[in-house]
Amino acid sequence: MFHSVYHAVGSSLRGKPLDALVREVAEGSVAQVRNRLSPYAAAMGPAELRGYVRARASRPVREVARQILEHRHLQDTLLDELVLRAVERTVHLVVREQMVQPVITIPPAHVRRRAAA
Repeated sequence: MFHSVYHAVGSSLRGKPLDALVREVAEGSVAQVRNRLSPYAAAMGPAELRGYVRARASRPVREVARQILEHRHLQDTLLDELVLRAVERTVHLVVREQMVQPVITIPPAHVRRRAAA
């Protein structure tokens, strides 16, 4: 799939591989996608979270991809493939970020510490 898209746009990539554009779009979309998540996302399991993030990521990824293509004067024919791949990369980045957040617990004030014997 990548091979055919790469050759279809040919010189419009100006030597920059599609994978690099995918990474750039995904990294540029992470903050917007994170802001679209519900606080309940932290309680979701990995599979549920991936689906939820994927559903929330489409619009921000498309906006960032369109801006990057326009800024670099690349053809819009690349947009759909770029968005498809960048959404998956964004999902990976956001889910990884959500799953590795440190768990911080503060002991409740009403719980007393037992004195050492």
